[in-house]
Amino acid sequence: MNVIISPSSMTFTPPQGDTRTETKDFTVSVSLRQDAPAFVATQLRLVPDLQPGTGEGQEAVTNPTQIAVTPGYFNLYNVRLDGKIAEGGPDSEVTFPMVIENFSNGDTRFEFSVAQEGGTPEGFQTALPSPLTVRSQATGGENTQGQATFQVFTPFKNGYVNRIASIDLQVDSFYAADTNIEGASSQVSTLTKTKGFYVPGPGAALSAIAMTGVALALTKSRQRIE
Repeated sequence: MNVIISPSSMTFTPPQGDTRTETKDFTVSVSLRQDAPAFVATQLRLVPDLQPGTGEGQEAVTNPTQIAVTPGYFNLYNVRLDGKIAEGGPDSEVTFPMVIENFSNGDTRFEFSVAQEGGTPEGFQTALPSPLTVRSQATGGENTQGQATFQVFTPFKNGYVNRIASIDLQVDSFYAADTNIEGASSQVSTLTKTKGFYVPGPGAALSAIAMTGVALALTKSRQRIE
């Protein structure tokens, strides 16, 4: 904490024999460190150093004053993707792991959404990370990092698939104790590539085999009847 009082001194010189009260204004400027916990009041005690005049019977009178200084919510964080480009075959899942570092002076909640207009590109699907609260060192948190994963599901169709999708993920931050207090928003860009032939899964193959077996059985039955 840094405290500046301006002016640093002042002089009262009432006329001789005058007992009136004289008032003067001064300013107290307080600068708090970024790691001062949000909305935790700090008591500041001001003790004036009074120097009496040279007249007889004059004594210094000290009247301490105490004021409370309460810092607001200071928002600062960093989002780091492990990789911005991922590749997968048709009808597959690719993941974008990320780490969020909280440098704010209070615990911070993060929420996620797809940023671009029109939403997710056609054929692709997304699974957003769940809302995440990351502790702050200013409030005693030992782990000030959080992990989240953004998932993208690639499109598929019979035959060859070759698609690329650029998807921007928006990150919104809030003071965790009161989400009406908003922090900064940021965006991270991801690129998903999918290429290859789509082959139906085992379920489709088994169904085809079963239908073939039924057709053969019907054919043999007809041959016996004839």
